[in-house]
Amino acid sequence: MSVASADDAAAAVAAEGSATGSLPATEHGHYFPSAAKVFSRGTHRLHSSIAGPVVALLPGERAPAHIYANAGPLGLSTFAGTTFLLSLANARIGFEKPDVVIGMAYFFGGVVQLIAGTWEFAAGNTFGATAFTAYGGFWLAYGYLVTPGTGVLAAYGADYDQLKHALGCFMVAWTIFTWMMTVAAHKTNVALFATLCFTSLSFPLTAAGLFTSEAGAPPNGLLQASGWVGICAAISAWYTALSGLLTPQTSTFTLPNPKL
Repeated sequence: MSVASADDAAAAVAAEGSATGSLPATEHGHYFPSAAKVFSRGTHRLHSSIAGPVVALLPGERAPAHIYANAGPLGLSTFAGTTFLLSLANARIGFEKPDVVIGMAYFFGGVVQLIAGTWEFAAGNTFGATAFTAYGGFWLAYGYLVTPGTGVLAAYGADYDQLKHALGCFMVAWTIFTWMMTVAAHKTNVALFATLCFTSLSFPLTAAGLFTSEAGAPPNGLLQASGWVGICAAISAWYTALSGLLTPQTSTFTLPNPKL
């Protein structure tokens, strides 16, 4: 059947449906002129088009729900990996200069976590969407702040007191947000709640460490403590991610992660 004849067939079915009341095209117009075939199945008109079969719903009917993959393990993994790397630098484990975190902050902790958050919106998970998109924004903002050439840190010049207070206030803002998310997680599960508890402790320690830091000095005790707590947050986030991946349908074993 040619495209033109398919169009004629679709038009004929539409006219027939309008006349009989079985498929009132004027109400919702679910017709596809490019269909190769137009035929009936039950109470629906099923159009076999170049994009595959498309069901035209009758008035009062609802489209079948989409099934989305679980974006939680991806979002948690991006958070864990980037947090772990920065926390190693703060705790002075292996290296001290955090420049290596910049790429992770932009792409893994930032862009990929934003993608995970977007899919959580699509899946209807308000908590996951809020957490992943917000922390994705945090890592993008952090990466931009510490990237040489952006001019953000250079704008403070030699005034280190202004710089450390500005960065400390930046961390205070994220402390407040993290406390809010921790409260909202009180009915999720143990591993996720633990992740947010560690994170809600790491942020204020980082803020306090920045407020009390000295120009050119290595990370003080508060910053080092924030690094150790951040490592715990990262490990807990990885555990939560793995528990989401090891489902009874995809794994021979699962990880304990009791609901609260």
